[in-house]
Amino acid sequence: MCPPATRSEFVRDRSTVNGSFGSRCRRGAGVVGGGCLVAFVLLKPSPARAQEALRNSLTSDAAAESRRIHPESLPYTFKSGDFRLLLVPSLGLDWNDNINIVKTNALEDFILRPRMEVDASYPISEYNLMTLNVGAGYDKYLDHDSYSTWYLQSGSQLSFDIYVKDFWFNIHDRVDYVQDTSQQPTLSGTATYATVNNTAGLSVTWDLNKATASTGYDHQNVISTTSQYNSENHASDMVFART
Repeated sequence: MCPPATRSEFVRDRSTVNGSFGSRCRRGAGVVGGGCLVAFVLLKPSPARAQEALRNSLTSDAAAESRRIHPESLPYTFKSGDFRLLLVPSLGLDWNDNINIVKTNALEDFILRPRMEVDASYPISEYNLMTLNVGAGYDKYLDHDSYSTWYLQSGSQLSFDIYVKDFWFNIHDRVDYVQDTSQQPTLSGTATYATVNNTAGLSVTWDLNKATASTGYDHQNVISTTSQYNSENHASDMVFART
């Protein structure tokens, strides 16, 4: 507010007083305007920070979108609604120069491997898929038939994804049933050996824009389905970290 002029100033020179009054008011207005400009500069949000926040939001949305399940794009042999069933037959031929796994007098043979795999899937949310896998096959040793054996593998998996800003959390649990004595040389020749494998864990992935960092933990139990092979039972804890 401009200070008032005295009565003597008005009597002595009204034009001078009026000019001084206007000048002082203009100077005062200039100071107030300058103060507003400083406040505007200090309070205006930083474009760089706003762009970074937008980039982080877009990065998180892109990561979530990349994990979105599109049932219509899943392969299938039969389907009903969102349920998919896929049949995958295969035939393989291997050659092994040491089928009996010994240091001396090793046996070699060709192994014919017909196999049928069945995959069933059903989306339980837009980011999570429940799956069931069953595979059965026969290892036919052409020259040493005593090593020939049937095998069965099946598994189911539940996996849940949670997105929080730039972090992707995955909680998973997988159960497998394996009947394959060829993977246990000391048990070859028996058809009664089978195991149930259960693996459960948590992983975290951090999106750093130009790179990602991941860490996780899994606990696995391997349990024989027959008491005769309880000595094969074991548990494992696994931790990983990678970029």
